[in-house]
Amino acid sequence: MARIGVLTCSNATQDLGCSSASCLADFRKRRGSFADYPQDEPLDLVGIINCPGCPTVIGADKLLQRIRALTEFRVDVIHFTYCIKALCPFK
Repeated sequence: MARIGVLTCSNATQDLGCSSASCLADFRKRRGSFADYPQDEPLDLVGIINCPGCPTVIGADKLLQRIRALTEFRVDVIHFTYCIKALCPFK
């Protein structure tokens, strides 16, 4: 079973009001990057975290702190949402 975490863009979720519903639908229907998993392999969504916002002097430390907190729940992989992959100027 793949234990999956998801990283979302805080600008999209907080400023634009994105609920991550499309990304969760992709998870359930195994579309996008979730299509890489075999259909017979169970997927476990462990958690969703937000990027702390566009980088500042301490932005990287804040992001790593959030990732560490998620990894304490034994995630196998962290997927970036579409907004991170398509829109983030700092990826």
